[in-house]
Amino acid sequence: MFAAAVGLTVLPVRSMKANQELLAETDRAVEKVEEHRADEAAPPLIPVEKAYPLYQVEQKLLAYEQDSTPIKLQWGMYQGDALYPPTELGFGRIMREELVVPMMDERKDMLRRFASRYANPEDEPPSDESNEAFDALRMYLLLAGPIQDYRTNLSEERLPTEQEGENKWLAEQLELQWARGLMVADEGERDKMTAITTAWVRILRANPELELELDEPLIKDVREVLKRSDRTEAWLAEIIATAPTVEGVRDVGLRDIVTTTIYKNDNTNVRAAFTRPGWEKYARDYLSKPLGAFVGREWVLGLTDQEAREREMEDRLRLRSRYFAQYIQEWDRFIAKIYIDAPSDLVGSLTMFQDLTRGPEPPLLALMTRTAWHTNLKELKPPSDDPGVFPPKTIPPEIMKRLQGGDLAPGADKNYYETNDVARHFQNFIGFGVAGEVEIKEGEPPPPQASLQVDKYQEQLQAVRDALQARIDDPAEQPTLVKKMKTAVVAVRGQVGEQHEQWRQRFDRLLLPPFDALRTVVEGGEREGIGGSWCSTVYQPWQEQVASKYPFNPKGYDIPLSEFSNWFKPDAGPVWTYYTATLASRIEKNGNVFKFAERGKDTTLSYNPQLPDFLTDVGDLGYVVFPPGSDKPKFEFEVQIDGTPGVSEITLAVDGKKVTYRNGPQNWESLVWPGEGDPGAKLTAKGLGRNGDVTKSGEWGFWRLLGEANVTGSAGQTVYSIKWDLTDQGIGVITIRLKPKRGETPLFGVPSRGSKKYLGLFSGLKVPRFVVNGYSCSEAAAPAAGGE
Repeated sequence: MFAAAVGLTVLPVRSMKANQELLAETDRAVEKVEEHRADEAAPPLIPVEKAYPLYQVEQKLLAYEQDSTPIKLQWGMYQGDALYPPTELGFGRIMREELVVPMMDERKDMLRRFASRYANPEDEPPSDESNEAFDALRMYLLLAGPIQDYRTNLSEERLPTEQEGENKWLAEQLELQWARGLMVADEGERDKMTAITTAWVRILRANPELELELDEPLIKDVREVLKRSDRTEAWLAEIIATAPTVEGVRDVGLRDIVTTTIYKNDNTNVRAAFTRPGWEKYARDYLSKPLGAFVGREWVLGLTDQEAREREMEDRLRLRSRYFAQYIQEWDRFIAKIYIDAPSDLVGSLTMFQDLTRGPEPPLLALMTRTAWHTNLKELKPPSDDPGVFPPKTIPPEIMKRLQGGDLAPGADKNYYETNDVARHFQNFIGFGVAGEVEIKEGEPPPPQASLQVDKYQEQLQAVRDALQARIDDPAEQPTLVKKMKTAVVAVRGQVGEQHEQWRQRFDRLLLPPFDALRTVVEGGEREGIGGSWCSTVYQPWQEQVASKYPFNPKGYDIPLSEFSNWFKPDAGPVWTYYTATLASRIEKNGNVFKFAERGKDTTLSYNPQLPDFLTDVGDLGYVVFPPGSDKPKFEFEVQIDGTPGVSEITLAVDGKKVTYRNGPQNWESLVWPGEGDPGAKLTAKGLGRNGDVTKSGEWGFWRLLGEANVTGSAGQTVYSIKWDLTDQGIGVITIRLKPKRGETPLFGVPSRGSKKYLGLFSGLKVPRFVVNGYSCSEAAAPAAGGE
């Protein structure tokens, strides 16, 4: 009885005290927010340590509301019913004003710059900028209203799922932008941010007064630009990046196709996404998702249901076409790079002929058989008008017209590709050695083929092989070897001449070099003079003066601009002097593209098949770096610096000229490389008491600075987004947009060649070691690397 009396006396006292503690905790949490507001040097976005105490109070009161009030807060003294609603709304308002509003002010500024930058209806934004703007617009719309405000046709069954998905995405985006704005990398801190933004989105949906007001003209302008954006390249990049992660899918190299080392292609591979396993195990499913499961965010662009479906179909068909076009390019490039590394002596020549005739599947047949297998792509289901099957059997005429219209892409012979176009493209190549479809089982030889042209070619190889073996065994057999060799050359040249024009030069590079190389070994002649001159005037000086220097070797010392000019000024320098004197009659120049001339019957030398590509690359570099009318290197461009959260000033300096951005209106500023000031380039950023920089000295400092950046794009693009990650210096990612004066730039090369890799004009340029089969230059000892 005493105990019960004590309990009745003590519990209310404890209840009152606990309520007071809860009120005090709420007051302390609000004081943390006030500290942030009073600090003039504080960042625009509230730090997590200032916001988290209020979140904890909100969560504690929410738990009392949803579950049960602790016993010590009961007995009629609990004030949570009165305290929670204002605390919830107060938390919502505070986070709106201290986090969401300043965050979206920055995002809206970004959207305004985006819409202004691409206001011209002819301008198409790069995919990385489009993706960022799309996400910012989606975030803005969801902060102004729930998903059902934009997707008014959602069924009652589907609405909860869509609401949950969009709210979760919004909370994640708020956390991501918050962490970026304050440069928070700690997982524990980011977990707290996620908890806060998730709670705030829940409160937002329960309290519409927290929603933002939309800037309708801005939304209209941004949507107009985004509707022009082609997302094909971004989706294709996703396929390329993901395919190698699938079990059993990998890049295919030349040694996966043939085992002989006589065939070389300078380690050119076919990327995993464009192999048959890549197609069957990943890309086919990716490209065949049913309508409605591929894009699904067209509401952000304000499209009607019909417009969304048409856009989705067109985008997906365009992606499929782009995938098949790239599939063709990958294998076309792979085959084009193959050449025969012929020896320069009789014994080595015999080994080569033995290699080329060995086994039931000699190298040439293996190349064609496996190319046939990889390019024979099958769909799982036949085309149908069933919306659950993609691609559709019937494509609306207006969509097909758009797909087939416009200028052809570099290297393309049509604008719209379908599955069967891949095999059709290679038919005139593989038909030399393969009849019908080929099925290859791991570890087993291919099935026997009917007699084809490859058999006649193999007969010539075997005849010369046997005659060469006899000549090595007995020098008196030399006349027989010469006779067999001449007969074979005539026969094989006839075979080459019979091939389709598109593939004739490829067959020339694959079929004739073994015979031509042997002929030079047997008959001798002019190869020593031609080969020796190449070594002494081009190859050896190149290795010493160019190959080891930056920008051709990223770790090398800078090549002086005067020396660079001596090598690459158009129509001048050692390469062009040698070409004019020795190669012009054998390798024709059409514009700035080189290719072998038709062979004459008296030709006794076999030239390196890499030469035309090398000459084209050297010509491209000269054309790009030396604009018409200039005898000195010159790259003219404009830059526009983008704002970075928490950064008050960004400066780019190129050879003494500076461009500075202080979060005001964005303008395009002109720069030129090389400049007139001190050589070198520097990027600096400062704000919130932090400083970051990237500094590169020397005449090539600007290109070294660009080499530190992340750049996505392709040749001929109007604007490039250049990004430097200075997160480790407390600054974040700095973005500068670069607009070249000309379409041909050192960034990605000449548009008509298709896209090279970033700065690939420099890093990908390699001088051939031999110019004629049978005479190779000795390796030059490269000087020690240095530089930055």
